[in-house]
Amino acid sequence: MSANDRLNNARELLEKFSRSDSSEKRIAHLATDAGAIEHATAEIALSNKQKKAKQRLRNKVVYYLSLREYSYQELKDKLHAGALKENAAKEQAPEDDFSSDFGSDSNADDVSLSWHYQAADEVVDDFRARGLLSDARFTEQVVHARKAKFGSSRIAHELRQKGVADSLISAAIATVKTDEFANALDICRKKYKATPQTREEWARQARFLQSRGFSFDVIKKVLNHTTIDD
Repeated sequence: MSANDRLNNARELLEKFSRSDSSEKRIAHLATDAGAIEHATAEIALSNKQKKAKQRLRNKVVYYLSLREYSYQELKDKLHAGALKENAAKEQAPEDDFSSDFGSDSNADDVSLSWHYQAADEVVDDFRARGLLSDARFTEQVVHARKAKFGSSRIAHELRQKGVADSLISAAIATVKTDEFANALDICRKKYKATPQTREEWARQARFLQSRGFSFDVIKKVLNHTTIDD
C-alpha cells in the first residue's frame, strides 16, 4: 500500500469518526440512563492533559486501522505496549527543575500508566462500538492473506493469539479446509517439485508441511499424491 493510499484510508476513518461522534455537551444533554450520563460527565471532567492524551490514542488507532484490520485484543495490547514504552521513556528523562518549580507536578497522576491503560481500553471500545473495529473483518483478512501459504492449525493459532473468539475461528477454519489440500499440494510442489522417492525425502517434506500448519492427514494425502501439475 502506497503512502497516498494509507493517507486516504486515514482520512476516511477520521471522517467516519467525526460523523459518528457528538460533542461532550450534546452527549451529556441527550443521555437518558445513568451509565451514559456517568460516561459523558467523566469525559467532560477530563483535564487538558488527559484530553490531549486521549486524542493521541484516537489518532494512533486511526493510523493503525488505515494500514490494516486489527483484532480488538491486538489493538488494545498495541496501545498498552505503546503507553508502557512512553512511560518508561518519561521516567528515564532528566527532571526539568524549571518546570517543577512552577507546580507542573500538580497533574502528575493525570496521565499515569494506569490511566493510559484505562483510556486505551475506552478508545478501543469506542471504535468497536462505532463499527470501525471488527474481529470478523480481521479474521477475514487473516484467512485471505494466509490460506495460500499456511494450514488451518497455523491460521487458527494466529487468530487465537490475537484474541479472536472461538466461534469466528471455527467458521474461518471451515473455509480454509475446503481448499487446504490443494493449497498444501501447491506449496509443497513449489518447494520440492516432485513427490518424495525415499523415506528421508518423505520425512523432510512432511516436516516442512507440518511447520506450515497442515495436519498429518493432509500431509499424507499430499505426499502420496503422484500427479505433478505443470
